[in-house]
Formats: sequence, C-alpha cells, structure tokens
Amino acid sequence: GLEFDLTARGMGVRSQRYSMLVDDGVVKAFNLEAPGKFEVSGAETLLEQTGKLGG
Repeated sequence: GLEFDLTARGMGVRSQRYSMLVDDGVVKAFNLEAPGKFEVSGAETLLEQTGKLGG
C-alpha cells in the first residue's frame, strides 16, 4: 500500500506523499513522491496533466 510505519519515530502510520488525477472515476495519473521529496505531487504537475487531458 501507500502507508509506512514511523511509530518508532513517534509519528505513527503515515501515508506516502502522492497526488492523483481522476477523470470520471478513472485514475488518469498517479504521482508518487520519492521518500523525502516534493517534486511530482504538487498542483503544478496536476495542472499540466489536466491540460494533457484536453480539459
């Protein structure tokens, strides 16, 4: 799954950072970040991907 356990660091079970572009219930793009990064899950990426859908 998209979860990881940071209980040993006092943070509990967390979700990995990601964004998804969903069109009419269908996932068109899934942007999963590498650990500790913020490069592909931001709004800029989603806006670019939305344009590629013709929307």
